[in-house]
Amino acid sequence: MVTMDTKAKVNYIIMDDTEDRSEILLKQFSRNGVRHIGTATYEQTEEYDEPYLHGSVRFDYSLDELEEIAGKYGLNSNENQFRSFVLQAVQYCGVRIGDEEAMRYVKTISGFETGFRYYRIAGLLGTTRFTVRVVPSHWTGRASTNFVLQGSKIWIEDFLVGELGAVFTGSSIYNLSYITENQKEEMVLSINPFQKCAQHCKFCFKGTRAMLPTLRDSLINLSAEEIVRLLEVEYPELDYSGLTELVLLTARFGTLNQLLLYLEKLYKGIKIISKGAFDPNVHDGQRIKISTHLISTIEDMKKVEKFGVRRYIYPVEIFNDTLRQKYMSSQFYRDGNNKGDISIDRVYKSLSDAKQVFGEEVEPVVILGIDNFDDTINGISYLKKIGMSMLTHNIFRVYDSDQMEMYHMSLEEIIETQILISQNFESPFRQRITKDLPKYHEKYRDI
Repeated sequence: MVTMDTKAKVNYIIMDDTEDRSEILLKQFSRNGVRHIGTATYEQTEEYDEPYLHGSVRFDYSLDELEEIAGKYGLNSNENQFRSFVLQAVQYCGVRIGDEEAMRYVKTISGFETGFRYYRIAGLLGTTRFTVRVVPSHWTGRASTNFVLQGSKIWIEDFLVGELGAVFTGSSIYNLSYITENQKEEMVLSINPFQKCAQHCKFCFKGTRAMLPTLRDSLINLSAEEIVRLLEVEYPELDYSGLTELVLLTARFGTLNQLLLYLEKLYKGIKIISKGAFDPNVHDGQRIKISTHLISTIEDMKKVEKFGVRRYIYPVEIFNDTLRQKYMSSQFYRDGNNKGDISIDRVYKSLSDAKQVFGEEVEPVVILGIDNFDDTINGISYLKKIGMSMLTHNIFRVYDSDQMEMYHMSLEEIIETQILISQNFESPFRQRITKDLPKYHEKYRDI
């Protein structure tokens, strides 16, 4: 039931008398994520055709094959190291449903055309957020998997990979803000004020391909003033002096000027609600960072530095220019700021320039698996050559049925690439989810 407190929150956040926007946010605040867990049927998870896969890409690894890969790359010195490697493998390969109890942890698909978005498991393994697609059991080719979810436990043959400790009851699409810890146990506040994005990167979870109008109409973009007021009512007890990082991870801005204006208002608003406790221009060790391709020149970097940005993130994502255009271009951006039209050489130039402003606080982000192996290795080697000391990377995870053909790297190639990265770069983005974090029990249900 919607309480008056919830209505009062929405009325405080949305002050423009736009009833439709207030209603959208009210429904999001009132959404009970628990009812979207465990309501799918096994038959629904089976309603997908086996996809096409490029070259050596396959997901049907046996335990013996994984042990061989681990031995080749020195990932089997102890059981914890081997298990960590296998956890990466299951997120690459997907998992089958092994019994009726396992269906209790499957997230229900809604808002997309039938047969488009794969069912998935989302939750926690220890303090690590874990997301994996559900693979139909009737698949028998290279796209099949030998990982099985039995109850809350993930197995491959007789090896226990891990056990779900909690399921994620929230929604990544609706998630406007959340607090985590990084690997240094620093508190990080991430905000996602834009739920709608016209960039339409094909690899993105927030892509609108096959999205039904009912889901599109339930999304909202918040102004800087609105997201500040949301933080004020969502985290009234937050000690901002203990906050290290504020991350603006959101759908893209239309223009650089829009971004700069938004960032200025956000910076000033956070200073006010924190009573000056969070201000990177005053307190050493605090920082704002924003993931965008629009801040590309030294002049623009110095502008955002005034608003507390202390770490520069560039969403490189893909190295190959042909694939950048294929997967990151949008019909809505043809005026020179289309993400996919920016060549990788221009990206390298922006990263090099960023070092002049931010020093070592430059963080390129890449997705492993979409480029082929040679392009990936060459791109990473060039990042090292131009002086990058940080590199955040994610393994590409398929959410939608039309994304399988985007894989161009095998599991072995991805592991070899990760080892190269670990030997040459700091990887600063690692989330830890613990029960004492604000809003934990609103977003997770313990098993």
